[in-house]
Amino acid sequence: MRIKRVSSIMLSLAMVATFSFVGLGPVSAASKNVKSKTSYSESQVSLAPQVSSFSVKAAKAAAKKQSNIVDAGSTSTVYNGSRVVIRHKNYDQVKTYFKIKPKTSGALNISTYAGSYVSVKGANAGYVYSGASNPQYRYITFGVKKGKTYTVTVKSSGVYENRVHGNVVYFQTKSFDGKFGKSAKKAAKLSKNKERKGFIEPNGKPKYYKLSKKGKKIKITFKASANERLQITITGKAKGIKKYTRYDQTARGGYNMKVITLKMYGSARNFSGTVQVKRVGKSSGVYSVKYQ
Repeated sequence: MRIKRVSSIMLSLAMVATFSFVGLGPVSAASKNVKSKTSYSESQVSLAPQVSSFSVKAAKAAAKKQSNIVDAGSTSTVYNGSRVVIRHKNYDQVKTYFKIKPKTSGALNISTYAGSYVSVKGANAGYVYSGASNPQYRYITFGVKKGKTYTVTVKSSGVYENRVHGNVVYFQTKSFDGKFGKSAKKAAKLSKNKERKGFIEPNGKPKYYKLSKKGKKIKITFKASANERLQITITGKAKGIKKYTRYDQTARGGYNMKVITLKMYGSARNFSGTVQVKRVGKSSGVYSVKYQ
């Protein structure tokens, strides 16, 4: 039976593709000076693999439980945790469509067994391959809103295995939502040492937060996972500083982290400001913001 022929493909994906947002390992660090004579900032980037393995027993159970098979070029409905086998006729690149309606606002993570280009309307397509040596390409993340239907496009030719041309696509949604403001004037308050989560959907608008801290130093941590880039912009003031603006961006994949440290000299102290998070170009994804 065709289901048996493709079961090994499904099992292989089940053993390598799952997602998490934990574990951060430093890769590189960079620092910049700002124009103001009374403050400076530092930025760190951290990227770590985000794909771990199922146990063989769990993989077999998942493959047996979810054996949905569709033809390349078709349109079907999927849900959180769905694994779908795409049956190809040959090596031609074909677009297959999946509709998903998330039950939570946050991340839509997608991985594929064969190298594929995956996109959601309004966001650029990204190359995805669960076996990629670079963890950035093992899956892709889009920001999605609860109750809204999204169409995912997977363009691939599949791989030839057990006399079948096929691909497997795995879908996972993860809540990543929190209070935010729609403008700088209506910014949501950030509490010290409390992480605030958020998401930016395709074509989504910026989100705003406000913060204040007494003293001469403030550290802001920004983490993100997106199909491309998300940007954080910090605009603030303190005694001795007329105005301060600093921005940074995270790259695609993994769970990127930027740490921005502001230090003030002389009479400058007691910082207050606004944090804006927005997409860059046709990007979307999830993020978190925290300050100390």
